Amino acid sequence: PLIAALGHATAGTYMLLRDSLNDGRSFGKKAQGLTVRTPDGSPCSKEQSARRNLLLGLPYFVAALFSLLGIAASVFPPLAFLVALAGSGIAFLAALPAIYELCQVAFLDANGRRVMELRESCYTVEA
Repeated sequence: PLIAALGHATAGTYMLLRDSLNDGRSFGKKAQGLTVRTPDGSPCSKEQSARRNLLLGLPYFVAALFSLLGIAASVFPPLAFLVALAGSGIAFLAALPAIYELCQVAFLDANGRRVMELRESCYTVEA
């Protein structure tokens, strides 16, 4: 469980910061010839990237927390019931990234820019 918690935390950190790393090009964006930029053309900062990707990274941190709670439940068995009860909410949290992406794809403005990006200070553009 500790290795799982570290893996989930690492994946969550990557999901949050991926638009500020490698000149704004995550693996998927690089493969598609895209990058993330601010309106003035500069790279996205770590803070902007974390704000932009919060819903995508959140389920990984929740999974890391539940991995750690699993360790605690093995030491303190009454905690196991609470872990199992709260675990039912993980399915919803795991679905959040897909829901977020669907909302972004479904709502485009007249210029083809995702409505969700209109609130942000970083945008996906062609490299």
